[in-house]
Amino acid sequence: MKHNVSSYIDTYNLINYVETGTGQGECLEYAMRHSFETLNSVEIYEELYEKAKQKFDGLSKVYNRECRLFHGHSAEKLVSILKDIDKDEPTLFFLDAHFPGADFRYETYDAIEDENVRVPLKGELEAIKEHRDTKNDVFIIDDLWLYEDREYEAGSLQQHLDKHFPDMGYTKEKLSGGQDIKFVYNLFFESHNIIKDSRDQGYLILVPKKDDE
Repeated sequence: MKHNVSSYIDTYNLINYVETGTGQGECLEYAMRHSFETLNSVEIYEELYEKAKQKFDGLSKVYNRECRLFHGHSAEKLVSILKDIDKDEPTLFFLDAHFPGADFRYETYDAIEDENVRVPLKGELEAIKEHRDTKNDVFIIDDLWLYEDREYEAGSLQQHLDKHFPDMGYTKEKLSGGQDIKFVYNLFFESHNIIKDSRDQGYLILVPKKDDE
């Protein structure tokens, strides 16, 4: 993870870490090295979940930190996680559950037709908003290039698809379901500053507005 998590913790007094899209656990392990009181991660793809579970059972002993891993649809499992987190404790959400299994060559990027599973961000944010007051929370959303065309460090999503998957017929619109980031603004423009970060494949960062903003 290229983000200065320590700075976010200090600036916004973050207590908890919640992640969707465990993958191989790099971001979760990075979070373990910080002062979060609770660490939670959701992975829908069973093989990745099982490997992560084994990995973090061991790492929890090494770091003396407990990580709770959940297997299932991220929007649904977030509800379970949020029931166990104090609503007054500021939380860092790292959301990266797009295309289950595809980044690790277990599935093709269009293998899942259900957009709520293939690109679950909207459902995740709606579930979080429904179950807590998010005004003190920080959000880091990966893969902005799915939702908006701009100059990213990694190029554009369509350039990436054409270069690495020339025979698959992938298009940005097909994979994203034609979504853009308007739903993020609709949910958060009153409470958060929304920052676009062009590193890697792009990030959307949501930080709480100050009282005078």
